[in-house]
Amino acid sequence: MASESTSVIIVGGSLVGLSMSLFLAWHGVPTVLVERHTGSSLHPRAIGYTPRTMENLRAVGLGDRIPQAPPSMRLRRITVESLSGKWHDETSWNQQQKPQQQPQPQQ
Repeated sequence: MASESTSVIIVGGSLVGLSMSLFLAWHGVPTVLVERHTGSSLHPRAIGYTPRTMENLRAVGLGDRIPQAPPSMRLRRITVESLSGKWHDETSWNQQQKPQQQPQPQQ
């Protein structure tokens, strides 16, 4: 087995681990990232990027490679009884936007 020397080992290739590896490498810090899964998750947890994250990605030259959401896309926070149950509350994901009432699904 060959050995390798590195300054930093990052365990986990989620958004945080991959970002850490990217930004350290951009600063010239050698890293090794290890991940137990062989591919992407079928159910990713990330829903988007904050403005600060986009600033950082642009700083390392990746801003143009991040797909933009269409202006018509509207993220919402919804409080429900269950996945198939009654809707209790709906607010905008971005609290600066005014919440819009949507018709509640029929049961």
